[in-house]
Amino acid sequence: MRWQRERVMRLRTIILGLAGVLLLNALVVLGVWLWLSQDSVSTAAVVSAANSPTTAEAVAGPLRPLPSAAPAASPVMAPPEAGAVWAEFDSPRDGEAVSRRFRASGRCGSLPPGSRLMLVVDSGRSVFSPKLPPVIVDGGNWSGSANEYGAPTGGSFFLCVFLVSDEAVLQFSEWHAQGRATGKYPPFRGTLPGAVSLARIRLRVASP
Repeated sequence: MRWQRERVMRLRTIILGLAGVLLLNALVVLGVWLWLSQDSVSTAAVVSAANSPTTAEAVAGPLRPLPSAAPAASPVMAPPEAGAVWAEFDSPRDGEAVSRRFRASGRCGSLPPGSRLMLVVDSGRSVFSPKLPPVIVDGGNWSGSANEYGAPTGGSFFLCVFLVSDEAVLQFSEWHAQGRATGKYPPFRGTLPGAVSLARIRLRVASP
């Protein structure tokens, strides 16, 4: 009977040992599962925080880039291709004194399609005032009217012949119509859009 009791005790010890090992393994597995679960929760929280709007965005809506302080640049009107186009003055002559309103005429070569000739007054500081309507071209001759009220009596200015595109003529016509409505004709400074200079002479304002 004694050997049976020892056998039972040994079997119980083995069973308890196996149960302890299984319990330890279960605890290890549980610890690893809890650790992985916490890591997943932390990662999800970080991702959620990164993708969720801030308090300011939740109140005012999503942030948008501030508009540029500088206005958008208007498109540049390219001048027509002058090529071999030329023009010259016959009247008035360089250095001549003219009245406030006067006629001008000269000769020119053939013009490229989509372009016109126009008289332009340059005050001498690249301040341009186009004169409408464009000059009339008849064969190799041109003629048109001009005026100058900015220079004082006896003062000088430049009279120019410009080759201008049809689009530029429309722009100058709008500028002229606005000037007639307001009584003010602000000149073009620096450059004359859509135009290229072909000839220029210096004139003086004659005494009345």
